[in-house]
Amino acid sequence: MARLLQYSVVMGWLAFSLVGCDEPDLPYSYEPPLSPYEGYKRSILEAKIDSTAMGFQWLQAGEMALYDSSHYQTPFREMGFFRAERPTARGFRILPKLGQEINVQVANVTNPRAQIFLDIFEEIEDSLKRFKRVISADSVLSLKYEVANSRPHIIRLQPELLVSTSYTVSIVTAPSLAFPVSGKNYRAIGSVWGDPRDGGRRRHEGIDIFAKRGTPVVASSEGRVSFVGVRGLGGKVVWLRDNKRRQSLYYAHLDSQMVSRNQRVKVGDTLGLVGNTGNARSTPPHLHFGIYRSGRGAVDPYPHVRALNQEVADIISDTTMLGFWMTATTPAKVYEQASTRADFSEVLQKTTPFYVLGAVRNWYRVVTPAGEVGYVRARQVGPIKTASAESFETARYLGESPDSLAMPIDRIDPHDSVTVLGNYGDFALVETSQGLTGWLLPEAIPSTDSALPAGGADQ
Repeated sequence: MARLLQYSVVMGWLAFSLVGCDEPDLPYSYEPPLSPYEGYKRSILEAKIDSTAMGFQWLQAGEMALYDSSHYQTPFREMGFFRAERPTARGFRILPKLGQEINVQVANVTNPRAQIFLDIFEEIEDSLKRFKRVISADSVLSLKYEVANSRPHIIRLQPELLVSTSYTVSIVTAPSLAFPVSGKNYRAIGSVWGDPRDGGRRRHEGIDIFAKRGTPVVASSEGRVSFVGVRGLGGKVVWLRDNKRRQSLYYAHLDSQMVSRNQRVKVGDTLGLVGNTGNARSTPPHLHFGIYRSGRGAVDPYPHVRALNQEVADIISDTTMLGFWMTATTPAKVYEQASTRADFSEVLQKTTPFYVLGAVRNWYRVVTPAGEVGYVRARQVGPIKTASAESFETARYLGESPDSLAMPIDRIDPHDSVTVLGNYGDFALVETSQGLTGWLLPEAIPSTDSALPAGGADQ
């Protein structure tokens, strides 16, 4: 029903697969062991459950969650709902930078017996849109991952088959290193990566952090001091080897050095004091801080040390509406993001029904009758209040979408009563006495009648 599902039907299930990518020259490039998700997927294939409708939909949903084009700004929190009868997966696409750490927490899982799979993927830049799994959660739904590339990353969340549960997912990004000048933060940075030097003949390969002479300069990571001495441009310098990340940290223009070569240090240990030695003699005291990665050379230190806002906004929408149909109380735009500054895909007219997938702040994440997935403002929607009972003289069929070509999902026998929840164009959204919701299809009996036994489809 959703846009991604429609796209996948067009493109074909077999066109998509997870492809590992070996990049031995980059940090953290490795092929992870079999994840809990992949183990479960293997069991589905071995048991041939993939040949059933629900098994196929579960596999398809997991793949298509990676292809969601929506980007999410961190920090971000969403409460969502998974329905057992309609296998789905949730994908969150974020754009972290090299030097940042992704933190993901999943909580408020209402079904304590539900197995939920949590994975992070990195998008590979090539002619094919591929994804490399970089980390997976085990029994604890919590992940921390330092990104190895400034590329899109996708956090995927999916329950096992036949599971209904709500959940709350929180995603934040944080710097991977401590700030290198004691008592200071990013506001003390006066010159950034790429600024011109020597009349434009070279570019700044670091950041300059201004502070009073004698302010402690500290270790941003645990490591080993690889060099202490005097170098031309840098004056008094200290090099710190960060083996965990295969990189070296460069501290320059120091007034004095307070460590020795091969000394082991911990985060926060004092390496020296802020000064203006070397070619900084004509400038106010400051630390030139640089990062050099194996196989890459100099990289921008700013994302490594820039502390970000990690306060996640509370969800104030009525979360009891998750997993239910609602209606627009006034014409409501469906935005691509939970922001009125985002683009919108369609406008829901008053009384138009839609299904609630999740809640973010004072927004709902919904799927519309047209199959669009997006966000509507909570103050523009409400519960369905105009439901009415109806029955038919002949058998009728329900479809998952308001489309005359939609495959039937259930049959309504003559004189069986249904509850009409709302309308979209010429189609009515109804709920059967068994609690199944769908769109009433035209009176013509579908050619698939033999596939649906009397009393409804086998669910």
